[in-house]
Amino acid sequence: MILIFLYIAISTLACVEQDSKESVKHRQTILATEKPKIEKPNAELQEKQRLAPSIEYKTADPLIDLSSLLQNEKHLSVNSKSTDWPYTEWEYAKLFTFNFSAGESRTPWKKHRQDLRQEIAISKSQADIALALAHRMDGGGIFTKCPFDPHHAVVFYNQKEEEVAYINICFSCKDTILWPTYVPVETKKTPSLETEAAHEEAEKRFAEMEENRMEVLQKWQTFFSRLGADTFPQKP
Repeated sequence: MILIFLYIAISTLACVEQDSKESVKHRQTILATEKPKIEKPNAELQEKQRLAPSIEYKTADPLIDLSSLLQNEKHLSVNSKSTDWPYTEWEYAKLFTFNFSAGESRTPWKKHRQDLRQEIAISKSQADIALALAHRMDGGGIFTKCPFDPHHAVVFYNQKEEEVAYINICFSCKDTILWPTYVPVETKKTPSLETEAAHEEAEKRFAEMEENRMEVLQKWQTFFSRLGADTFPQKP
């Protein structure tokens, strides 16, 4: 009886030991499979950084999901239908921050700027989000009396690496400028202001459009922030 008990005990320990070895081997296999790959440094970005050390060159994480920014705004219906802006084919896009220093020229994005702060390459899907936000505000425009002093831009390029379109945003004055000029597919006619009711309707529509614009601008801020762009004015 004792011999039988010892045999069972030894057999059980052997099985446990074998299971333990298999478990360790399995975990090692998983760790080897899931071990993150160490990507080689981008030689092109390194060279650009060497030549212009004052500018931050980087690539946004392509896995950053910005689809939540496409949720409908409260007054999305006040906007026109989407257009095919920028009216030409584009291959890729980048984010830029600029004009951060006092005394810099108050101008929209222009290629080969000398006052760049950041250049951030983004994925195709992230660039598509930028296009969608541009459509959500009918291309934006100048709505204030502030001098237009943008600090953030999305620039689109073709296969020849030529700039074919850009979106300029000034979060200080809440104004935007697009190039080429954004032309809505359809524009709702402004109602006649001959009656008091028509005047009230026009004011209501304008208020809704402004509320929608502010909501989209908040999404733009999230867009740039999530992809690694600095804010302006800079946070203390």
